[in-house]
Amino acid sequence: MKTTNMKRSTIARWTMACCLSLSALGLTAAAQAQPAPAPNTLGPEQLVEDSAKRMLTELDANRSMYAKDPAKLDALVSNVLLPNFHNEHSARLVLC
Repeated sequence: MKTTNMKRSTIARWTMACCLSLSALGLTAAAQAQPAPAPNTLGPEQLVEDSAKRMLTELDANRSMYAKDPAKLDALVSNVLLPNFHNEHSARLVLC
């Protein structure tokens, strides 16, 4: 049980860090994992909220699958969060 809580805590922290980064950067690209409004129609707050809801909904629905296969969790993050996250710009902000 402790391991499951640690995994859940790690996933939650990673998700929150990504969402906060998106919010801070003010990115407005739309996610591709589920039908969403056309690109650039969501504000930063709405984009972060929608992405977090999609991540949590999918995690809750398939938690055991993601626990067994971390590659599928990586794919979920790649499909839901990363399309909205500008890695190069974020890296520059961190290194400055």
